[in-house]
Amino acid sequence: MRLKVSTALTLLMFPACSIPVWGQQGCHPPSALLNPGENMFNEEQEEALGDIMADQVVRSLRTSSDPAVVAYLNSIVARLLKYIPESHLKVRVALVDLPEANAFTSAGGRIYVGQKMAALARNEDELAGVLAHELGHAVTHQAAVEMTRRMKLVLGVDHLGDRRDVIAKYNQLLDNWRRNPKAFRQASQSLPEKQSIADQVGLYAVAAAGYSPEASADIFDRFTGLQGKTGNWVSDFFGATKPEAKRLREMLKTIPKLPASCIEKRADSNGAEFKKWAAAVIDFTAWNKEEILHNVVARTPLMPQLRDRIRRLRFSPDGRYILAQDSAQIYLLSKEPLQTLFQIDAPDAAEAQFSPDSRSVVFNDRNLRVEKWDIATHKRVEAHELVLYPGCLMTALSPDGQNLACYSSNGLLTLVEVRTGNEILRTKGYSEEYSTMEFLGRLEPLPFFRENSFLSLTFSPDARYFVGLGSETLGYDLTERHPVSIKGSLGSAKRIVFLNADRALVSKDLFSPNAEIVSFPSGRLLSKTEAPVARWSAATRGDYIIWHPQSGARVAVFSLSNGNNILSSKVATAMDLYDQTLVSEARDGEIGLAKVETRQSIAQLALPSGSLSGFEAVAVSPDLGWLAVSNSERGAIW
Repeated sequence: MRLKVSTALTLLMFPACSIPVWGQQGCHPPSALLNPGENMFNEEQEEALGDIMADQVVRSLRTSSDPAVVAYLNSIVARLLKYIPESHLKVRVALVDLPEANAFTSAGGRIYVGQKMAALARNEDELAGVLAHELGHAVTHQAAVEMTRRMKLVLGVDHLGDRRDVIAKYNQLLDNWRRNPKAFRQASQSLPEKQSIADQVGLYAVAAAGYSPEASADIFDRFTGLQGKTGNWVSDFFGATKPEAKRLREMLKTIPKLPASCIEKRADSNGAEFKKWAAAVIDFTAWNKEEILHNVVARTPLMPQLRDRIRRLRFSPDGRYILAQDSAQIYLLSKEPLQTLFQIDAPDAAEAQFSPDSRSVVFNDRNLRVEKWDIATHKRVEAHELVLYPGCLMTALSPDGQNLACYSSNGLLTLVEVRTGNEILRTKGYSEEYSTMEFLGRLEPLPFFRENSFLSLTFSPDARYFVGLGSETLGYDLTERHPVSIKGSLGSAKRIVFLNADRALVSKDLFSPNAEIVSFPSGRLLSKTEAPVARWSAATRGDYIIWHPQSGARVAVFSLSNGNNILSSKVATAMDLYDQTLVSEARDGEIGLAKVETRQSIAQLALPSGSLSGFEAVAVSPDLGWLAVSNSERGAIW
């Protein structure tokens, strides 16, 4: 399987290829499979290589070896190892937070299984197929073979010494990549392709261990979205067959020829253990926060702490609570008195929102993980991992957290039930032409489509209706599960925002201030008004919209009743209103409540400290006396 992660981890990748299928070989795969190329690493040296690669993984990704989530994986690996070519490698399995359902292997027998694999795999047989494939990479020492080739081509190295020498050569290789990536790419392009070797070694192991080898092909087919398409000699001749399709074809050819003489029958399972593991993995959040530091002389806490800017503020529908969100966490506040109730660690989360009954907070992240938190108990009550192929360019989550809309790169719009992952609606025909732009105040890049292209995904505040704007307006009733007839201005809308459950603000021209307030879903005209020529969001309560001017203020509030901006801020990036109460962020990072008419302050609150999403720049003075740090919004000097 493929993995797209940071540059340091690209050293672990193995592209696809095809090799001859073996015939009846008793209980051992052909020896040619087990020797994929020249390897100058002995087992001790490969262990050292694996250690430094593991450091890179921990720096780049969140991992865990918690027995609660890896013990079951280790039990499957132990069974498979009985049928894997003998090796002295110490196989270790860890859970890893990846953006897709995937797994990968590094040197020294380290296997990393992505959290979303618990959502993709349907049973233990499919999970065993994934683990067996990764064991195929490990026992054929592919990471060491590829590192041998790279060190020879880039560094001119033909032998290695002790552990310290291996680590030094690896760091030298990374330094050369940073200085001369072209040479490194040349070395990578000349590497033998080894995915099919791992496939075949893995298929042999799962069959011998009593698992279904067909399950290995099934999960690979689903992961790649091939839908059983394997290509043929015609598509091969014209270069039209995807590498993944060739891999699937080779797997399907191999399965009937697997040796039957030594297959061990596995006891029948009702799947309870797999389901228990999958539920525990999806619910898992206790990732390691391990520091990889060496020879530390001293530590100095930085005070005051640099904190992210608040990018989203929302009142709950009943006005009792406030949600404040930056790029790394979500804070839940009570309004009276203004105080912090709890905070949620939510890096890369899209816009969090209150449920219609004001009892919960729901959100999804860019990896399509959906969480629901109970306000009364301050605890997460639901967690779901969705696997959608080929992924989503744009998503929207219903306010109750039960349905997710996904617009993909192939122009496909789907509505998915979060708890089951089942599709409610699938439609194609929206434009596949798009570009992306960062819209100020949003938590994620938004696709910006052309005039007759797909524009937005919107749910009504009561979570009953979904509306998609594109070359036409698509409406869907999630309660009754049927399309909604779109009438009046809704049918030609270029921009829409729900003011409440049954009223919407609609613009038929992206470049005109003319707008209409209509009833939904009838489309009946209620009144005509004006609105800024920009993207809007509705205030929680009251006929106001929040928008982001291109110059001057960073955020402003527009009154639909009088057609004017009633307030703006050059400091805050987010605001919300509940009747005549405004919530915004002050210059010093405090959250403040104020009366809209008088601007009189009601209360202010300093939020607890939280983690930063990442640094854009870090600099230390030559005398080590000063440190400057900046993220995309704020910076500080100590």
